[in-house]
Formats: sequence, C-alpha cells, structure tokens
Amino acid sequence: MTKDKPEGFNHHTLERLRTELPPVFGRPAIGELLPGVISSKTLANLAAIGEGPEYKMVRRRCVYERDSFLEWLEGQTR
Repeated sequence: MTKDKPEGFNHHTLERLRTELPPVFGRPAIGELLPGVISSKTLANLAAIGEGPEYKMVRRRCVYERDSFLEWLEGQTR
C-alpha cells in the first residue's frame, strides 16, 4: 500500500531536495527550500518533544544529515 503525497510534494520534490541540500545543513535551509511546508521553528518544536528528524548539535547549532532528513520527511507525507 502506498501513501498519497500532498499535491506538489512528490518524487520530483524529494529528488530536487536531494540535489539542492548539502550533505549536512542547518534548520534555516529548510525554510528557504520548503517555504510554507515546514519551518525551522516547527523543526525546533519537534526536536524538543523528540518527534522530529534526527539531528546533531555543532557549536550549539542544530544540523541535519540530508539522507536522514529526507527519509524522515518522506515518512511524514500522506
């Protein structure tokens, strides 16, 4: 059984992100690449309750690994 993806969020969107996101990136990059879809504030709130994508702290900054983030994002779509 496959999940239906929201209109405009599909395989091509994920592939675009796979090429545009660097291997490791900070929260602000998401707001720039996915405006209106998910914000850096939402990611911070999810991290606080342990429900967001896996992240690492680098000098008090939250960073995500591209493949891990995209796997999480794909799992969030319906």
